[in-house]
Amino acid sequence: MVARGEPGLKDKDGKEHLWAPELAGKLISLQSEDGSWLNKSDRWEEGDKIICTAYAVRALGKFMKAGAAAPAKDPTASAVDRAL
Repeated sequence: MVARGEPGLKDKDGKEHLWAPELAGKLISLQSEDGSWLNKSDRWEEGDKIICTAYAVRALGKFMKAGAAAPAKDPTASAVDRAL
């Protein structure tokens, strides 16, 4: 989506979605209590907490570059700030 260079996309009903904040919010909602991420699937080593967390943090960085805002709970915080 970053390579595409557009902040949003339309779903099948024509509703515009800003992909970066939506994906950042979803990713943050999946964060464990200890601050890590873990995928139940072990595809691409995502069953390893360290690797999965690195993937998640890298994705959040991409979202930030694309202009992701934090989810509605705290509109002044960045998605990375909320993840920390």
